Amino acid sequence: MIEAGQVNEVRQFFDPSVTDYTKGIRRAIGVPEFDDFLRAEANGGVDERTKQRLLEAAIARLKINNCTLANRQIQKIHRLHGLWKRNMHRLDATEVFLGSRDAWHDHVLAKSLIVLHKFLYGEKKTPHHVVPAGIVSHKDVIAAAAPVAMAATR
Repeated sequence: MIEAGQVNEVRQFFDPSVTDYTKGIRRAIGVPEFDDFLRAEANGGVDERTKQRLLEAAIARLKINNCTLANRQIQKIHRLHGLWKRNMHRLDATEVFLGSRDAWHDHVLAKSLIVLHKFLYGEKKTPHHVVPAGIVSHKDVIAAAAPVAMAATR
């Protein structure tokens, strides 16, 4: 995130007169963590070594807060799974962000369509890597489900 320009992104809307990080975009992870660094940068009079230390401290806090957020999200997922007592499916989009050309279709779209098809039609034995016949996109699933939904309302 840092290499992708997060510091510059936060810098764009940093306002030294604002200290409240409880509302709006200022609550986002990364914004409060960079406050000391951006204030030192805005005020000037701080040597490069000190700014570098402040930046490193902000990045360390950012990593800790990201881990904390991920742990809270996992806890919520487990809690909801316990409440709903339903199957949950994990879609890993990591490869998409790493630049693989076919990753979106293989790791996200195809798996989502399989899960949706199983939910709509109750099929339990479809292998995880096989998209049901005729299902190429989400539009195919919606079109296939339309007659079933209409019959259910009659």
